Amino acid sequence: MDAPEEVILDANELARGHDYFELGYVEHSPDENLAAYAADFNGSEKHELRFRDLTTGRDLDDVVHGVYYGAAWSADSKTFFYVRPDEAMRPYQVWRHRLGAPAGDDVLVLQEDDERFELNVELSKSERFIFITSSSQVTSECRFFRSDEPEQTPELIEPRRHDIEYSVDHQEDRFLILTNDGATNFRLMAAPVSSPGRASWTQVVPERPGVRLNFIDVHKGHVVLGERSDGLQRLEDDSSVMRFFYTSLTAPWSAVDYEMDTRARTIVKEQPVRGGYNREDYVSERLWATAPDKTRVPISLVYKKSLLPIYGEVPAKPAEGLLLYGYGAYELSNDPMFDPARLSLLDRGFVFAIAHVRGGGEMGREWYENGKLLHKRNTFDDFIACAEELLAQGYTVPQRLAMRGRSAGGLLIGAVLNQ
Repeated sequence: MDAPEEVILDANELARGHDYFELGYVEHSPDENLAAYAADFNGSEKHELRFRDLTTGRDLDDVVHGVYYGAAWSADSKTFFYVRPDEAMRPYQVWRHRLGAPAGDDVLVLQEDDERFELNVELSKSERFIFITSSSQVTSECRFFRSDEPEQTPELIEPRRHDIEYSVDHQEDRFLILTNDGATNFRLMAAPVSSPGRASWTQVVPERPGVRLNFIDVHKGHVVLGERSDGLQRLEDDSSVMRFFYTSLTAPWSAVDYEMDTRARTIVKEQPVRGGYNREDYVSERLWATAPDKTRVPISLVYKKSLLPIYGEVPAKPAEGLLLYGYGAYELSNDPMFDPARLSLLDRGFVFAIAHVRGGGEMGREWYENGKLLHKRNTFDDFIACAEELLAQGYTVPQRLAMRGRSAGGLLIGAVLNQ
């Protein structure tokens, strides 16, 4: 790309004069002439929605207040869909704004009255359809309408059923539906756009034991499958060239083009690390702990290679300290990702470890199911087993073991300390 860099939005300028600022989202219009952006100026997560003319660099007169995350443009770049939260900050309404019209004239498209559910609106990968999804922690349903018919009434794909989840994207003349209907670890189904209900679903990718199918990336003529097994995320693809993003505990984020025919990889961009960084100076490992019920629990860890007398061996003496992190809730996976802020700790002789305990999604849907509600005790037992394994392997001693968890991970640490 030989074109000079162009600044579309400068967050520092937008934040000037405010004690708080966060950019919620930026959505380019299909004709690339406008950018819709939502900004939070007080930390409430209720954003101010504005529209910037990219040809002049100036904002339009349109301003919408009290906006939440989730947005989509119509095909003609003249209508914008956004989400509003209720008093409990539950996103429960989708609204339609026509550029140039007062915000008071905006139209309510859909409202979710069940307090267990939240609404989201998004554009399909093809940009031909707009999806409105209503979802709880264990149940979901989706509606759609054409992006070139923004005033069309959204059509329901399949009514919600308790404990059944599904998400939808568009490919040519069909919808691709990722669902746990009849598949604990999810499977991929397809249905005609003209008849998208469950009665028309046909199986594209079946469920496989031990493999959680957790997302799809739809392209014309092919689909990228995001799968998780043995605590690791993997991609499957049948295109000639695929771009993916890669990171590890020792590898900064990088965008990679993968040529399927030659299997050649080309790094097109890599996350810069200030102060200099040599990944060869660090070691990452995968260990397995055994919980009281004999379940094997994965542990990811990273440390400075200088801790080792010989590469690949356990340190001859305990590290200066070991920080063990855990979460284990909501089927969220704590993937082993790079964090430059962690380098200061590693350079001082510490080991950083992640306990991939049950309640997360690292090992599939059953890993999550076996770490919540009446099975929540497994989350705590797994974390203790990971700590004991690290001590037994000689990575640290009890006096130098620290534990950390945030949000639901705070519950984990509190329970572990009192168990």
